[in-house]
Amino acid sequence: MRNPADYSFPSGHTLCSVIGAYMLTAANRKFGLAAIPLAALIAFSRLYLYVHFPSDVLASLGIGMLIGKLTTTAADSMSRRTRQA
Repeated sequence: MRNPADYSFPSGHTLCSVIGAYMLTAANRKFGLAAIPLAALIAFSRLYLYVHFPSDVLASLGIGMLIGKLTTTAADSMSRRTRQA
């Protein structure tokens, strides 16, 4: 198998797993505690398999946490509005 010759920014696998782990943790801490190590393993696998640069994975971690925070904040806001109506 050949190593990638082009840029792969950001890591989609890492991004999706971090968003999922963040949202699961926000919804149910018990599930989040299981999802966080899985997301970390997925991020590590991207580096171990040489399919992404470290900057790709680190950026995906930051972007994923930002998207997770924005999504949970929006969901909480909509939930509050629904209860008030």
